[in-house]
Amino acid sequence: VTEDAEIHSEGSGDDNMPVVHSGGYYRIGAMRIDMTVEDDSWVIKGTKSDALLNHEQGHFDITGLLWRDLGNDILAVRARSPAALGREVNRIMERYRPIFDRMTVQYDTETNHGVNREAQRRWNERIRNAINRGSRFVDSR
Repeated sequence: VTEDAEIHSEGSGDDNMPVVHSGGYYRIGAMRIDMTVEDDSWVIKGTKSDALLNHEQGHFDITGLLWRDLGNDILAVRARSPAALGREVNRIMERYRPIFDRMTVQYDTETNHGVNREAQRRWNERIRNAINRGSRFVDSR
């Protein structure tokens, strides 16, 4: 093991999103996203610290922010048919899959799993700004 803890957070969207037809277009009317911390999250006994918790919280927040961006992208879609809407929603979800992985690796690499305090501070600020401003996280660099 090369790190003291690992959080496995997941987001999931509502499978039964209402489809609205308005002005000749179809769109998703609402979307619910649930965030969970999975059972395979762990910490090595005796290594718990505020800094470690802060770093792991960053992972959770990044996941949540990316799901927020994904949800907003889905809610912005307008299509001429329900089938076209479904294809576009699936395209967006597929586009985000590698982004989740890339952001997690980038966060751990740049912060050295929270050991690099200056890099961790920059990431904390980036995360905090995206939360407080409601701005997109994907494009926040």
